[in-house]
Parts: sequence; C-alpha cells; structure tokens
Amino acid sequence: MAALISKLKKRYYVYISVLILALFGTTFVPMQREMNRQVVENYKLLAESKRQVVAELISGFTANARSLSSRTAIRDFILDYSRGIIGWEELQTATYPKYQDGVDIIENMVLAVRYVGDRPLVVYSNGVIDYDSYMRPFWGSTDVGYRFVVDGNDMRMVVYSPVLYRNALIAHDLIVVDISKQMRELAQDGFLVSVVESGSDMLHDIEPEHIYERHMIEGQAYVCVAKPISDTYTVLVCKSAGEVFASVSRVSLFSIAGFAIGLLIIFFVLHSTLARLANSTIRELGNSRDIYKKYANYDLLTGAYTRVFFENWVKGLQQSAQDGKLVVVMIDVDEFKQINDTCGHETGDHVLQYIVAALKGTLREKDFVIRFGGDEFIVVLDGIDVEKAHKIFDRVSHRLCESNPFPFAITISYGVSQVGSAQEVYEAIKQADRAMYQQKRDKKL
Repeated sequence: MAALISKLKKRYYVYISVLILALFGTTFVPMQREMNRQVVENYKLLAESKRQVVAELISGFTANARSLSSRTAIRDFILDYSRGIIGWEELQTATYPKYQDGVDIIENMVLAVRYVGDRPLVVYSNGVIDYDSYMRPFWGSTDVGYRFVVDGNDMRMVVYSPVLYRNALIAHDLIVVDISKQMRELAQDGFLVSVVESGSDMLHDIEPEHIYERHMIEGQAYVCVAKPISDTYTVLVCKSAGEVFASVSRVSLFSIAGFAIGLLIIFFVLHSTLARLANSTIRELGNSRDIYKKYANYDLLTGAYTRVFFENWVKGLQQSAQDGKLVVVMIDVDEFKQINDTCGHETGDHVLQYIVAALKGTLREKDFVIRFGGDEFIVVLDGIDVEKAHKIFDRVSHRLCESNPFPFAITISYGVSQVGSAQEVYEAIKQADRAMYQQKRDKKL
C-alpha cells in the first residue's frame, strides 16, 4: 500500500508539474513577452516627447536671442559708435531702453549682455554673474550657438547670437535662461532626464535611439535611451527598470504565488485570473501608448500634426510603394517675428492657433496640417492637382482676412508643389519652400 501511495504521489507531482509548465508555456510566457514589448514601445514614445520639449526650448530661446541681435535701431547706434559719431556713454544711453524691450519678453532670464568689441555695453542680470565665463566659448563666432550649463542644482541654457552688418561681426549678444523648472517637470515620476554633450562619458556605451532595458548606473538597472537633438547635444532619458516593468512584475509575482498552490482546480482558476489580469494590463498599456502617441504626433500648442508624425507618414507611404495624386503646400506666416517682438509671444501663439483653425475649417477631412517648425506649416492635399490647391488656399487667405480677430493683418505666404511619387515627397517640399519664399519676396516689391 505504501508503495502504491508513493507511486500515486509521484504521478500526482508529475501531473502538477506538467500543468505548471503548460501554463507557463501557453499563457504566461507569451503574455509577459507582449506586455514587455508594449512597455518598451510606450517608453520610446515618452522619451521622444521629452526630446521634443528640449528641442522646443532650444528653438524658443535661440529665437529670442536672434530677435535681440536683429534689431536695426540698436545696430545703427553701434555703427555710429564705430565711426566715431557718438561716444561710449551715448551708445549705452541709446541702447538701454531698446535692448530692455527685447529682454523683458524672455522668460526665466538670468543674464542678458551685449558686447561691443571686448567690452560689455549693457548687462541685465538677477545677481552677480561672471558673464565673461559664459561668453568665452563663443568669442568671435559669427554663428548662433548654445550650451547647457549645470550650476549647483540649477540647469541653465546659454545662447549666443552675433550682431552682423554686411556679414561682419560688430557685436555679440548672450542670454542665459534658467530651465531648471522645465527639466524638473521632465524628470517627474522617477525619470532621470539629462542633456549631455554627445561625446560625454555618460554616452560611451549607449548607441543613439537604442533602448537599453538593463543599463547599469551606480549598480542599479535602468531603462535608458539616448535621443540626439543636434550634433552637439543628446537627451538621455532613464528610469529604474523595476519601475518601468512594475506592472509586468506584478503579474509575474501573482503567477508564482498561484503556481505554489499546485492543485488542478487552482490551475484553472489561476489560468482565468492571469488571463483577465494580463488583458487588463495590456489594455492599460494600450491606453498609455495612445496618450504618448498624442504627445509625439500632435503639436500641443496648435493641434496640428508634428514633424514626427509627418516623417512616419512619409516612411509608410514609401514602404507601401503606392503612388497617389498628392500636393504639398509649404506655409509661412508673414511678419511673424514682428508680431512676436511687438505684441509678445503669447499673442504669437494665438495667431498660430488661429491660422491652424482656419486651415482645418477650410480643408477637407482627408487633408492634414503639419507644424514643420516655428511658424512654418506643411499641408498635404490628397487627390487634387496644383491648380485646385491654389483655389483652396485662395479661400484660406480670404478666411484669415474675413474672420481676423486681431488688431493687425494676418496673412500667409505659401508655395505649392505636386508630388510625383512617394519617393519624391521631400523634393516636392523643397520646391514648395522655394515657391513660398518667392511669394514672400514678390509681396515686398
């Protein structure tokens, strides 16, 4: 009898083991693999949205610096000084009020300084700052440049803009802005977000755009991805692997607890519970992915599609090898810099929103609008030719004029180009861009 009981026990243990292995192989392993894949995909989208935030900071503050450097009245004072018409003190007196108008619209400004020669002409700062140390890396450059500087617990962006006259350098503008708040917002929910130089030791074993699911930092595993924003700087986005895969880990722990029960009835209960839990987690991850896609695909200011969406659309069009009748339209807002300088960036933002709303209200449902950068937009028109595209944009221009809520005129310049094939989209954009700038030049004649 004892031998029979022992034999039955062995068979029972074998049977339970087979059930456990079957559950692992048929249910848990595929579900865990799918959940891991969706977690990684969501992480990529979120990292891209953080890279876009940093890129927009760079674009905004370099635009501020260019605005300061392009003010003709201030430049003319410098030319008068260099010709001996006015003295240094008179140059300072004439420059201060006009320079301050440009400085006042810069958010989180720590320092703004204009150099003429090697002498600071005007300085605006929130304290005692060694501004020469900020200026030194850019000295003598005729190109706009920027650097990121860590100062204690603060993160600052230093932007350099040359003042040119007939391609000759006559002065330098330097602004320093505190971006600590924006970086802290990017680092919420346990993220480590750093803007590092592309040759930094932090990136020596990290390839751009590759997801590292177990990258070791100070003995702890992190999920990391490096997102380049220029040849010089890269945004490194990391988060504890335990936190990233927490939902998957919860499912794993639950399953292990269920396996310990070791009974056939529990096997079926566990199978059902795991299926519901995994499906719920997958749905949650799917919902999160939709949210992250919204950040990556839609411009938060205007509601237009982003450049990321457009590039993915072009890739899909090229891979499908299906050529249709497409027209691309390149759009630029006339005198947008003057609107920003005169009325402020908030009004400029409202103007962009108004233009996108006018475009969407005029275009067909199958057409779409992309914010290509700053005040430039691309419109893709499906199933029409260039002549009809011009008629559509005549209506857009009329709508902008007829419904204009602003106390100044809102007009756009645009260029239209037919897309010959899916492989020629970017060439068509170049042609549309040239046509747009030709229209701008014609308006000034």
